[in-house]
Amino acid sequence: MKKIIEKLENKWKSFERDTFYLKQCDTSHNKKQSYLNVLFNATNVSKLQDVQEAFSCEFHPEIKDFYKNFNGIMLFSESLRIYGIESNYEALYDSYDIIEQNENDCIESYGDEYLNFIVFGYYSYCLFCFDKTDFEFLYVFDTRQEKVVYKFKKLSELLSHYVDYLYDEYDNQGMKIHYDKSLKGLPIANVSTEFI
Repeated sequence: MKKIIEKLENKWKSFERDTFYLKQCDTSHNKKQSYLNVLFNATNVSKLQDVQEAFSCEFHPEIKDFYKNFNGIMLFSESLRIYGIESNYEALYDSYDIIEQNENDCIESYGDEYLNFIVFGYYSYCLFCFDKTDFEFLYVFDTRQEKVVYKFKKLSELLSHYVDYLYDEYDNQGMKIHYDKSLKGLPIANVSTEFI
């Protein structure tokens, strides 16, 4: 995460500390308060243990390391997310509860080969997962194609794959760059469906 944070700060300045998270690049524009990038504050280690017990497994080592530092992330106006292990509904943004999100994502409905998969985040139509019985890879599952489209050894590689792409889709003020010039400058977070 360190290199990703440095990359984001090179374009949009330093993250500011808030009660529940670090925030970067105000995209409110006199409307609802919003930020381009949010890193949720870590929760205590016992909460991580509780969540692992709820899933009846140890988490992938890369995911455990991530949760020791962050309770989820929300990048590029919610386009790219890693779920939190604990929600906080008092904050402007919610980190999404990984237990609840796994109930909603229902990846096991795509076939028996995904019964042991735990979803920990998403981009567009793609779910980020790990197999709780085999920690060799982190997977990207495309819900439109109904199959795994990428495998990564490290969480940093998975995140960099998407951050590198999305980075150029937003200008220096955190505004989405629209290919349709009539939409230029609108503060919306729709993402390209051509990239997975």
